[in-house]
Amino acid sequence: MTLDLNGPVLARLREAAALMFWEVEAVRIRLEDPFRLASGNFSPIYINCRRVISEPAFMALFVAAGRTVLERAGVEVEAVAGGETAGIPFAAYLAQGMGRRMLYVRKQAKGYGIASKVEGHVRAGDRVLLVEDLITDGGSKLGFLDALREAGGRVTDGLVLFDRQQGGA
Repeated sequence: MTLDLNGPVLARLREAAALMFWEVEAVRIRLEDPFRLASGNFSPIYINCRRVISEPAFMALFVAAGRTVLERAGVEVEAVAGGETAGIPFAAYLAQGMGRRMLYVRKQAKGYGIASKVEGHVRAGDRVLLVEDLITDGGSKLGFLDALREAGGRVTDGLVLFDRQQGGA
């Protein structure tokens, strides 16, 4: 579900988040030598969401904004999952703030032990929210969705911190 984020409260939250991104140098611009993105595309703008995880004020803002968006959308889940690696801290903070179980999903199964792609306890039929730092075209999220479903979860919704507005859904 796509939620209209143009209300006054969420607009102020977006502005505060943008300022924090700028202050911690999470936004990089290279017009002459564009950055290669995970999607394989090139962009003169690089967003490093990992820069904000060390900022308690930002993470508190993320949890407050995330909860607001999810409540307004009527999202109810039993677990919050983060994708390896950048989605993990955002999922952990949000799960804690929501009082929900936290999971994380690997890009590839471990080569030892039980070779699990999903860490944490997934109960059969759990409604799971997938949290990621950033989305471009959505391609890298498909493996996370498949792994969570194979583990018995039902991924009902997703939440991203930053949407590059390039077709990811």
